[in-house]
Amino acid sequence: MDMVVNVDEKIGKVVGRIPPAAEAFSQAMRLQQTTNQLQSYLEGICPTGVFRFDNHEEADEWLLKWMSRRRPCGIEYAEASQEIVIREVQGVPIPFASPRLLWRTKKPTRRPKDAEDLMFLQKYFQEHQEEPPEA
Repeated sequence: MDMVVNVDEKIGKVVGRIPPAAEAFSQAMRLQQTTNQLQSYLEGICPTGVFRFDNHEEADEWLLKWMSRRRPCGIEYAEASQEIVIREVQGVPIPFASPRLLWRTKKPTRRPKDAEDLMFLQKYFQEHQEEPPEA
């Protein structure tokens, strides 16, 4: 096989657009502001800084301790586990939150994605002639 080389092509050709330095700086500042906002939202939920565990067991222990300390949407795990539905996918049993559990976890939040999910779940309950649970 013969190699084809275009000898007329300028070497070092830039593909794409490199923003001017001032634009790159403003983009970096926006990224920093977004990062700061995310960090403030996650304060108390995710540890800040570099976290290292000696092994997976230690990381799992920390995660379990954290999960048992917080109650997302005010629902205890023992209570939520009663509304888990097991479906088999390609021979593997996988736990899913039931529509009623999804409603209860999404109703108290204010995220736009959860609002979309609640509209879908509202249609689900109407089609199945059920009332959504109390949040």
